[in-house]
Amino acid sequence: DLILIMLLIFAINADASENLLKNYSFEENSGPGSGRFAEWQTWGGYVYDIHAKENHSGDFAVRFWWEGGIYQQIPAIAESEYQLTAWLLNPKSEPLDPEGTKSAMLELQFVSKNNEILTTNESEPFDCKKEIGKWYQLQVNGIAPPNASFVRAAVTFVGGEGGGIACIDDINLELLGQTEFFKGSSEEP
Repeated sequence: DLILIMLLIFAINADASENLLKNYSFEENSGPGSGRFAEWQTWGGYVYDIHAKENHSGDFAVRFWWEGGIYQQIPAIAESEYQLTAWLLNPKSEPLDPEGTKSAMLELQFVSKNNEILTTNESEPFDCKKEIGKWYQLQVNGIAPPNASFVRAAVTFVGGEGGGIACIDDINLELLGQTEFFKGSSEEP
């Protein structure tokens, strides 16, 4: 029984480090300047595109210049903890206006089977206070409620006063573990 429990713990930890998102570094796309990239849903009109000049890894990143966002939604495991991370850049080519109010953030949302957002967890905002030309990793964690059917990994860019863009790359969603398993049980299998 102890060996079975140890194997189960190893299996959960091995799967936990896997990125659950597809096309997380935007390499599958319609080319620089296009607003089309595989696997991602978008909102906000044409306010983002594929950028090939300033990227964290690979050949491409996504850049935002006005209010909108991108997301992927996948099946969730209820009462499990997830972590969403992404790399963001205040680029040298078009830095965010130091007097402006534009910002970006990560949102980890848990969604019902009827596609209703149950909870939203937000990262710290990424804004003009971030050093120009330096990549920063944002992170947000959240636990799926018992009635969650989906987890949504989103990046939102909030428009506002001032010019400039933000670049996003290498978005990662991980399952950290099922919280019920770690609470323990006195019952024998």
